[in-house]
Amino acid sequence: MELHFLKGIGPRRVQLLHQMGIDSAEELLCHFPRRYEDRTKLLTIAQLVPGEVNTLKAEITGIETQPIRKNLSLLKAILRDPTGFAVATWFNQPFLKQKLHPGQFILLTGKVQIRFGNREILVQDYELLTETSEEALGRIVPVYPSVEGLNQSVFRMAIAQILES
Repeated sequence: MELHFLKGIGPRRVQLLHQMGIDSAEELLCHFPRRYEDRTKLLTIAQLVPGEVNTLKAEITGIETQPIRKNLSLLKAILRDPTGFAVATWFNQPFLKQKLHPGQFILLTGKVQIRFGNREILVQDYELLTETSEEALGRIVPVYPSVEGLNQSVFRMAIAQILES
C-alpha cells in the first residue's frame, strides 16, 4: 500500500516520511516506537508533580496567544478541573487557537512547572475529548521517532489505518 492512500497523509507528509526513510505502508509498520508513555494514571490539577511529565484531563476556560519575537509565539490555555486551575503552554503553534475553545475538555501530557505560583504544563501531546473519545482515556501510548511537521497523532492514525485494512 502506498502512503498517499492513507487518510491524512498528503504530499507534504509523504515527503517528510520519505526523509525519514519510510517509503511504504510496510516500512511505516516497521517504524517502531522509541518508547511508550503510561497515561493510565490521570492526575487532577492539584496532584500535578512539578518537574515530572504528567497526564491530566481538564476543561479549557480561556485561550491567549503571546508573541515572543518575530517568528515565535506562545499559546496559553487556562485549564480547570474540580481541584483547581493551571496553564497549558504550546510553543510556536498559533494555529491551535482555531482548534481550542473554552468549554472543551482536553487530555494533555506534558512537563509540569511552577511559574509565578501557578502550575504550568509544557504540552508534549494533547487530545481534544469528545463523548466518543472518552473511552481512549488512560492508555499506554507509543511515542515514535519523528521529524518537525509530523506529530505523534499522524503516526498513530496512519498505523491504525494500515492495521485496519
